Amino acid sequence: MSTIYTPEMIAKFKALTDDFEIAIRKDERDRIVDRMRGNLFAEQTASPLPESGLQPNDVKTLETRKIQLHEGHHRVIRLLSRGNYLAAPTIAGLIDVKRSAVWTYLQQINASDDYMIEKKQLPGRARGYRTLYRLAKSA
Repeated sequence: MSTIYTPEMIAKFKALTDDFEIAIRKDERDRIVDRMRGNLFAEQTASPLPESGLQPNDVKTLETRKIQLHEGHHRVIRLLSRGNYLAAPTIAGLIDVKRSAVWTYLQQINASDDYMIEKKQLPGRARGYRTLYRLAKSA
């Protein structure tokens, strides 16, 4: 008694085994993800991480910590001491640093006891940048 398998039967059997494989792998992936999610996220959300100490954006930190000005700060101070109002991106271009560094320098210079930065807010953005800075004139 010989059995003849037709190409159509072989294709259906192959499709059926592929469907089983996909279902088994999906089920296995779901179990692994559920197990990882249960362990991983439970550990992450169990308790907040401890702070590493005083944070730079904390107002008390800037008041209690003596800020030491370095060459980058002094380059900004020299530009601002000319008396003209300048935008932070303009300062960044003139002293060849990133804009974010200039904003950090401005905050630190203003937080130091030696200098004070004046800000000038422009309405809208029609003229370019909204906030301009210069060194406050001494009394």
